[in-house]
Amino acid sequence: MSGNYAYQKSTDEAADTDVGFAPTHLAYLRADWMFTPQWSVSGQTTGVFDRKRPPGDTRSKIDDYVAFDLTLRGQRLFGDDWGMRLSARNLFDADVREPSASSLIPNDLPMAGRNLFLELSKAFH
Repeated sequence: MSGNYAYQKSTDEAADTDVGFAPTHLAYLRADWMFTPQWSVSGQTTGVFDRKRPPGDTRSKIDDYVAFDLTLRGQRLFGDDWGMRLSARNLFDADVREPSASSLIPNDLPMAGRNLFLELSKAFH
């Protein structure tokens, strides 16, 4: 297991206001489990909390989000040369948005919803 937590307070000292955009709290947690010598599973979650708008931006608060990713890996399949990875990112389809700098994009910048990836690999010696 691994993880981290960050606390950030970004202040414009001249105006004594929050500069906006950056999350006050950011948390990350990852767990890896090798359940056989050839197969492992990894899960990770990222939480972004308490982002403010810059001064003068009257749009509503930017929503917090928690996104979860899950990956299944196989190695040394069909001999030592083949590998496989199946990943689901944003598994629970969280509404992830990054703040836009302009009210011309009123609902901020949407990030990818749930998506799946399959990767096959072969080593050549």
